[in-house]
Amino acid sequence: MGGEAPPAPELTYPQPNDPVFPGSNVKIFNNLLNAKSSNRSRWKEPHCYSLRHTYICMRLSEGANIYDVARNCRTSVEMIQKFCAAHIRDLVDATA
Repeated sequence: MGGEAPPAPELTYPQPNDPVFPGSNVKIFNNLLNAKSSNRSRWKEPHCYSLRHTYICMRLSEGANIYDVARNCRTSVEMIQKFCAAHIRDLVDATA
């Protein structure tokens, strides 16, 4: 009664004009977050804010120019200094 295994599906590869996200990338990301955790950080903030904060802190701790990071994140240097840089002041080279 062992029957034969079904044939393996034919592999298809993405084409140059295929969308990177076949659906809404926001919905895909939120579904992933909801499957693994809540949609909020431990500070009760939306994860998108938390991820942005993490990105800024990581870039600064790697030695990135604060003006470039501010421009990339569409925020001001003052806001980065007020909300992000305070968390990593011991890791950032003040002479840079």
